[in-house]
Amino acid sequence: MTGEAPAARYIRIWWKELWVQVMIAMVLGVALGVLRPELAVQMQPLGDAFIKAIRMLIAPIIFCTVVSGIAHMADMARVGRVAIKAILYFELITTFALIIGLVAVNLLQPGAGMNVDPLSINASVVEPYVKQTAVIGLVPFLMNIIPQTSTIASHLPRAVGVAFSIARAKKLGVPCPWPDDAITVCSFGDASVNHSTAVGAINATLHSAYQGVPMPLLFVCEDNGIGISVKTPQEWIARTYGNRDGLRYFAADGSDLAATFDAAAAAAAWVRSHRRPAFLHLRMVRLMGHAGSDYEPAYRRPDEIAADFDRDPVLCTAKLLISHGALTPAETIGRYEAKRANVIELATEAAELAQLDSAQAVMQPITASLDEAQAIAPVTVGSASDAPVTVALAINRALQDILDRYPEAMIFGEDVARKGGVYGVTRGLLGKASSARVFDTLLDEQSILGLGLGAGVSGLLPIPEIQYLAYFHNAADQIRVAAARQMPALLASAPR
Repeated sequence: MTGEAPAARYIRIWWKELWVQVMIAMVLGVALGVLRPELAVQMQPLGDAFIKAIRMLIAPIIFCTVVSGIAHMADMARVGRVAIKAILYFELITTFALIIGLVAVNLLQPGAGMNVDPLSINASVVEPYVKQTAVIGLVPFLMNIIPQTSTIASHLPRAVGVAFSIARAKKLGVPCPWPDDAITVCSFGDASVNHSTAVGAINATLHSAYQGVPMPLLFVCEDNGIGISVKTPQEWIARTYGNRDGLRYFAADGSDLAATFDAAAAAAAWVRSHRRPAFLHLRMVRLMGHAGSDYEPAYRRPDEIAADFDRDPVLCTAKLLISHGALTPAETIGRYEAKRANVIELATEAAELAQLDSAQAVMQPITASLDEAQAIAPVTVGSASDAPVTVALAINRALQDILDRYPEAMIFGEDVARKGGVYGVTRGLLGKASSARVFDTLLDEQSILGLGLGAGVSGLLPIPEIQYLAYFHNAADQIRVAAARQMPALLASAPR
């Protein structure tokens, strides 16, 4: 007689349980803080990295879990029951956890007996979090759920375009809003200068200046030594740009008003007289965090933060004025408070401007000039023959007509001049116009579109060509930024 062997009994090993491992880690962390506090502080980045990794993985894990669970459930009524049970479980457990916390705080009173002088505590480090606890409405709450981001160094290619266009407009004999001796000034941080957009813009500037093209552009790097929480290597900016061929270098301590003024004036004068690029390196200090949501003490020691207060440029300037007898301490404080009141007044006025509180308000700046553009009657160009032509030939004729009608028009990009474009769209335009109006650029789409943006605000009619759609995506960010920055001005001028 044969039979099935009994199933092996599963034995749970206690030290393999997740909650046990978490408790062991907590005990080890406490022990490390008690026995080796300095080492514990140095190990903090590991904890921060772990928390950030957990935050990064929570959303996809929950999404995949929910989708996978629903996909394996044919009964949708059961899906609803499971969801309701999950919500009730979450609410009950959360309420229970809050009760435990309140009981622990009232019974154990953590922090009691520490005898810390409240006046010695720097409350400014938690000020952003205090403001975040203010009561907000439903709409701001929902809007704050959406993450915010900003672009990095997207203004540099546009600055390159403005610098290029100052002399080019004069050469073409068309009006330009900038004087002939104007210079372009573009500022950024020590972290932003590492971005590919910034590196490409600086390279494009030197590439043009190397060929003898006037490029009166002053790059100003405000170096505070840190990008959010990542420190910039010591002397990295000076080593990278201090001896860059074709780029004149100036430097000063940004906390010293007199030294900063002298260096800035010297740099601007050099760029204005030589019509070539220069790099002004200002060693600055960052007070408080990178932004309102950035908690600086999480990654900087208290002594590092306190040391920066002595380099506050406002405080250093006040000391300079008082030490030279230009102002008394009372007069200095009076000017400071007057400027504070002025800033608050301007902020109040800005807060009362028209808000984007409807779909119509959002679309209004975008479509403000649409009616005017649609009212322009199309003009037939080229041959009056009804014979069919290719799209490339039709575009070529339209471009030729634009060059004939508008002396401020320029066509530029990769291979658009001598080659005539990869599809022949610009073939023959160089011979019919000039190399000042139809010209090849370096192989950098960000610089091509930046040149177009800068030329567009400098009295020219730029027509940049990007060869393929795939090349456009990595450069289109600056166009979105330029369009978005026009919206506040349009809103301020829009009828209420």
